[in-house]
Parts: sequence; structure tokens; C-alpha cells
Amino acid sequence: MSFFEDLSPYTYLKHPSNEYTFNVGWLDNKYPYNKGKVIREFLDKLFSLCEISVSETRGYHECNICKNSYKGPLIICNENKEIEVGFAEIRVFDKKSNIYSAPNLIYHYVKEHSYQPPQVFIDSVMSGVSPNSEEYYSMLKKYQLDWIDWNEQFEKMKKNPKLLKILKKSGMEI
Repeated sequence: MSFFEDLSPYTYLKHPSNEYTFNVGWLDNKYPYNKGKVIREFLDKLFSLCEISVSETRGYHECNICKNSYKGPLIICNENKEIEVGFAEIRVFDKKSNIYSAPNLIYHYVKEHSYQPPQVFIDSVMSGVSPNSEEYYSMLKKYQLDWIDWNEQFEKMKKNPKLLKILKKSGMEI
């Protein structure tokens, strides 16, 4: 994964929305980043955004800020939900037509490394277009962004008897 300064123009992947899109949370251990505390409600909303993977890539990025030597995709947890991260982005739409792009590792960075995103990003997560709303999906379509909604995919998987049996055998709570 590449490093980009917060609020710099988004250039990582080509999208029709790039002229309105700004980077947030593209961290690397070689560069300092803002640290601070955020409220629980922000983390909850950020997790909801991470459930909708935008612009998935092949392979995954490991957190190079972590001191442990674990290799593989990171799993983030919030209440009873888990998501693998490190292979996609999230999009945050504010009320002024600005778009913020962040790696889906951003939840991990905030929770585990005390990363404090710019206030404009925090405000947009808290009061911008809500994930899992019709308006959010309309914005993704408008800007021709590919996405996977993992909540929706999980619900579909639960309706497949063969897959359901495999999931239950693996010990996954359904």
C-alpha cells in the first residue's frame, strides 16, 4: 500500500470521482501521523463503512505499524462482527460533494494505533451520507465505484444450505 498525506488529492486508482476525492488514513511506519482519541460512535460508524469494500485489490496489505510479526490479512472486530481488512478501500461522502478515500485498514489504525483522522473526515463520517443507505449506494454507482457489501454477501451465504453447513461445521456463529 502507498503512503499519501491526509487530504491530498486521491490518485491511487483511477475513478471518475478522483477530482472530488481526498486521501485519509494512508499510513506508513516511515511517516509520522496525528494521534488522539475518538468517540465510540465514530468507531462504530467507521466499522460500518468498512463493511462495504470499495475498489478491492488482489492480495492484501499488512499493517507495518504493528510490532508483531503476524503475516496475513488483519481481522477487525466490533461487537459480534468480524471483517478482514487490508485489501480494499472505503468511501466517505460529505454533504458538500467531497469524497474521502481511505484504506479499510483505517479502523485498525484508529483503534489500535490511536490514529486521529482530520476533523473534516470525522465530521463526514458522523454526519455525512450514511453507509447502508440508499443514498450511499447511489453515490457509489454515480461515481462508478465497484463495491462488495459484506453484510449482504453474508445474508446470501446463510441462504445456501451447503454453505451454511460448512460455516456451522467451521464453528462460525450464524
